[in-house]
Amino acid sequence: VMRLATLVGAPRDNEQIPMLLSQQIALKEKGFETIVLDLVPLPVSSTHIREGSEHKVCDSVDSYILQNGLYGSEIKLGIDLDELMQLLRSRLSRDRFNHSLNVANEAIRLADKYDASKEVCYLAGLLHDICKEIPSEEQLNMVEHSDIMIDNTFLTLNSIWHGFAGANFIKDELFVYNKEVINAVRYHSTARANMSLVEKIIYMADLIGADRVYNGVDALRQKAYKNLDLAMADALEFTIMDLAKKKLPILKDTLDAYNEFILVTQSVEEKL
Repeated sequence: VMRLATLVGAPRDNEQIPMLLSQQIALKEKGFETIVLDLVPLPVSSTHIREGSEHKVCDSVDSYILQNGLYGSEIKLGIDLDELMQLLRSRLSRDRFNHSLNVANEAIRLADKYDASKEVCYLAGLLHDICKEIPSEEQLNMVEHSDIMIDNTFLTLNSIWHGFAGANFIKDELFVYNKEVINAVRYHSTARANMSLVEKIIYMADLIGADRVYNGVDALRQKAYKNLDLAMADALEFTIMDLAKKKLPILKDTLDAYNEFILVTQSVEEKL
């Protein structure tokens, strides 16, 4: 570690300062550079912070802890649904808003079936298309100013940008820090390998919500409530075939998801 990084130390109390300086001298004699921060020690216990008896973290960190249920705490999303509905109505057309409601309601039913958090699934369903109707250029700009890896395939598929832009928007503008919600919004139109249960539920709810009327949707609905993974395999097979017919490139995330769920399908068929 010392060869790869510079260690930085800070005292928990005044008595630790001489010890840290002594360690710094000993390490320097061995050729390692370290830094001892000149800070006034704060009487803060990380254990007490985790237990909630001391609040010495900023609001965003506190929200992240609560929204993700860290340190054994109960997940608390803290989202005002009335305000969120008003925001969605202002950003989405009536049809897109109704679609989002249908996805959220379908997500609740799937969550009940597969024992997932209904609150998390409902919120992700409401938010999944929040950036769907803003200009493509704005969507891409939001993605480019994030940690998302962009390649030529991604750049040619502007129909998927809204999910990635939406994930950034809900985190940066709505202060949604729940990782399940963020990832479900991000991958709801592309899928990926190693999807969480919530991600799979939102992906499928988007395809089988009450407003969907395409050929084959009834069969997919039935399968989704029998075996979610088998339904995912069918959905991804259809998606990849459709992209191939249109001679469009296929995102690596989608291919990885397809390969994963096809193997699951083969395993289930062998057991049968």
